[in-house]
Amino acid sequence: MGFSTSQLLKEAFEHAEDALSVHKTDGTLLLVNSAFCRLVGKPREEILGKKCYDVVHDEKDFPHFCPMVRSKRDLLPHNAEFSMNGRSFLVSVYPVIKHGEILAVVHIIKDITRIKEKEKQLEEARNFLQSVIDGIADPIVVIDLEHRIKLANRAFRRLYPGYGKCYWITHRRREPCRGADHPCPLEEMRKIRRPIVVEHVHRHDDETRYIEVLASPLLDADGSLWGVVESMRDVTEHRRREEEVRRYARELEEANRMKELFLDILRHDVLNPAGVALNFTDLLLEEVHSPEERESLKAIRRSIEKLIRIVEDASILARLESRKGLSFEELNLAEVIRRAVASTHHLFKEGMRIELNFKDNLPLRGSRMLEQVFVNLLTNAAKYAAGGKRVVIEVEEEEDSYLIKVRDFGPGIPDEFKEAIFERFARKEKRGVKGVGLGLAIVRRIVELHRGEVWVEDNSPQGAVFCVRLPKQFYQNE
Repeated sequence: MGFSTSQLLKEAFEHAEDALSVHKTDGTLLLVNSAFCRLVGKPREEILGKKCYDVVHDEKDFPHFCPMVRSKRDLLPHNAEFSMNGRSFLVSVYPVIKHGEILAVVHIIKDITRIKEKEKQLEEARNFLQSVIDGIADPIVVIDLEHRIKLANRAFRRLYPGYGKCYWITHRRREPCRGADHPCPLEEMRKIRRPIVVEHVHRHDDETRYIEVLASPLLDADGSLWGVVESMRDVTEHRRREEEVRRYARELEEANRMKELFLDILRHDVLNPAGVALNFTDLLLEEVHSPEERESLKAIRRSIEKLIRIVEDASILARLESRKGLSFEELNLAEVIRRAVASTHHLFKEGMRIELNFKDNLPLRGSRMLEQVFVNLLTNAAKYAAGGKRVVIEVEEEEDSYLIKVRDFGPGIPDEFKEAIFERFARKEKRGVKGVGLGLAIVRRIVELHRGEVWVEDNSPQGAVFCVRLPKQFYQNE
């Protein structure tokens, strides 16, 4: 059995989930459905003919929020929200108009309590997210596919106030960034769909700033890209430090080049003529017999020898600083020391003796430059401790190292100079230690390259003890 259209409309009106009512423009209720009766908690017979504001709100007139007032004025539908009995409702008003006049008004009251609760939860979640990203020091921004800024933290807003497209807010451009030197993270994300890092140039307070941008894709439930989240870090100071390091490296490279050139000049243009002058001085000493002239020639010879020694020491130290020609192999420390003694024996005045106190076999991994350590220490003793008449070299074998002591019986070294004597060209600090040059600086550098240590102590009853500790096994890549 079928239903007429009027019957269908009547049934739909009666059984609608929302509260429906039809009333006059003065609020008199003409029709209500079951949901309306349940909403106000009254039977239909107590409702019809009453004013809507009296039945629903227990008021004497339309409440201030009622959209009916606006609909009567402009003949248009309106809606408004209100609360009642702890629940939220949306009331929508639809005027029925004929010949420009309102014949009746249809009210729909919808319970939106659950919607409001969801909105509140979403708002709380959004506020929580906002508070989290606001606590991050770096600027963070969410951008949709239309380059619109959807979310930004406090740090971003502080640097880039205003609203609009991201390229306008951050760059004052009228179109997206492009090009290999200034790529747009969003456009790159459309192609690769994975996190990327790009560097942009921004202008802040008329100052150029370099900004590193880390961009990550934002995907919906279907895996479709809907935007990007970008975090920004100002790397201007880092870039400046990098440029300073590069500039310093260039300057250092140039300084090293000039140092190499200077050493080449010393070795060839100074050392060779000095050697010739030394040979001619020796020839003159063979031919000259006048005591005064011979003393003058000997003084010249000593000065030439000192010049040659300084040049040679400077060359050795420069080679050590660059580590050129420094290789490591298995050595016998006892043989290294004996070779140093043999090469410096002629420096010791008649009556001085060198005593060796160590075993014949002292295996050690090191560089042949170690011999220079003991040559320089013995040369130092020959020059400044000759009055002590003897030098003693001892080697104490420790678990992983050797402790070598070069003991003299000269005037000794004051405490305030014990560290300074190992520094190169530190003349002020070495005042009172006559004539010390590069020799001990070379000693320290060679020992340090072997991961060892060197220092000086007082000898008893007088003199100095130069102590060198060297590891037994050492590899260059350690």
